[in-house]
Amino acid sequence: MYTDETIATLADADRRRLIRTLLENGGRSSIEELAVEIASTKRGAAPGPTAESPDVFGVPERTKIDLVHNHLPRLADHGVIEYDSHNGTVRLDDTSTLEPYVSRVVSRGREADGSPRLVRNDSSE
Repeated sequence: MYTDETIATLADADRRRLIRTLLENGGRSSIEELAVEIASTKRGAAPGPTAESPDVFGVPERTKIDLVHNHLPRLADHGVIEYDSHNGTVRLDDTSTLEPYVSRVVSRGREADGSPRLVRNDSSE
């Protein structure tokens, strides 16, 4: 993946949350767990149903749909993850092209909206 593609991949806060969550969970998770994490971080609350999109599983359906139809395929196309939509599993694959950024995402904290803070390696922070 080229630098522009890397930056574009990490530009979305939900994709950064998804990668961070996978890194924190040993590189594996379910689509439901990722949806709960992303939705709860956006709301700044504990995982669970919201008034706008209640779900029997406690997963806001809109977030899950966004993952399945946007973020997971995009990350899979770039070789960052592998996911199986039939059994609902997601696994980190190759983060080597993201490594200069991803390693700092996890270690440098979070943005005001709760998403991981991105810091370039050549930063003087």
